[in-house]
Amino acid sequence: MTGILVLICCILCGFCVGLFLQRRQTEQVAFLTDLTNYLSLLRVNVDGKRLPLPQFDSQFCQRAGESFKQYLCGNKSVPLSATDGKIVASFFDGLKCNTGAELVRHIEYYQQVFAQVSARYLQNAEKQRGMYIKLGVLLGAMIGVLFV
Repeated sequence: MTGILVLICCILCGFCVGLFLQRRQTEQVAFLTDLTNYLSLLRVNVDGKRLPLPQFDSQFCQRAGESFKQYLCGNKSVPLSATDGKIVASFFDGLKCNTGAELVRHIEYYQQVFAQVSARYLQNAEKQRGMYIKLGVLLGAMIGVLFV
């Protein structure tokens, strides 16, 4: 009887781990989508409205996802890999350009970079959509069988 309970608990734990990994991947894609939208709207702001950056950030935070909103508000943790996180940090560090032309070139460059990064994450998410939960359940069942 306890063997069956251990097996069920291991399967549920594996399911939870798989669900966590799947949600993390969804959060990564949402962060990159918000970042791409931020770049597009920032370019429009530079060309037209010319709002100060803090005011623009506060307006964008109202419609951004939770992870990007936290990033803009000061929590500098990025739900991406370390190298992609450094690219995001270098983009935001470069927003302190002196002239409007430099800022436009900076935004255009990072639009291309983030389009490639976003395409890579979207491709991985499409391939691995249901894999995490299935592997989590399978690993949980395997560990449960070893304990029984």
